[in-house]
Amino acid sequence: MAEAPTVTAVADFAAASDFEKKHTPFITLEAQLDRLIVNVEVGHEVPHPNWTDHYITFIELYADGAPIARLDLSPAVTHPKFCVPVSLPADTVVGALGLVTAPSPFAAWGLEVRSGRIAVDHSMQTHLAGVFAAGDASTYPGKVTLMATGFGEAATAVNHAAVLVDPELTLLPGHSTDDDLAPPTATSSARPEE
Repeated sequence: MAEAPTVTAVADFAAASDFEKKHTPFITLEAQLDRLIVNVEVGHEVPHPNWTDHYITFIELYADGAPIARLDLSPAVTHPKFCVPVSLPADTVVGALGLVTAPSPFAAWGLEVRSGRIAVDHSMQTHLAGVFAAGDASTYPGKVTLMATGFGEAATAVNHAAVLVDPELTLLPGHSTDDDLAPPTATSSARPEE
């Protein structure tokens, strides 16, 4: 079984990819009278999907390299978040390390997997005829991992699948501005002159 990726930090969370935001622990600190509350959250801006065979298995919290807390998770935890009250010196470095996602089931399903994602061609079809993948689950050379990319990939996959199911359909279904697809306008829906 392939080793699951470990994501521990990003240099700039605001500029991080959706993949990084889903997997990187987001840490906030709350100062109280005699202690510090460390809040650790995974999927702060982009939720991490948790399936039986692909989920965040644990989060470990470290202070100056020493482990201070660990939270073990199951697929039922859809938004991993925990708080740890600690008494630490003010100059202590706090980090959530060791975040590991469980391996995906893709390879077990017979799909070609690259870097934990399903390999697809330009039509978003896998090496298995009639099986398509899009979004975070898919990869291809030069892929830019953005939400907008996923929307386009979904449309590409659906159009190619539709033609596969019904060869009489066209790959490019058209645009709403095409004359034969445009909704009637006030002029075109008016009654003919008598």
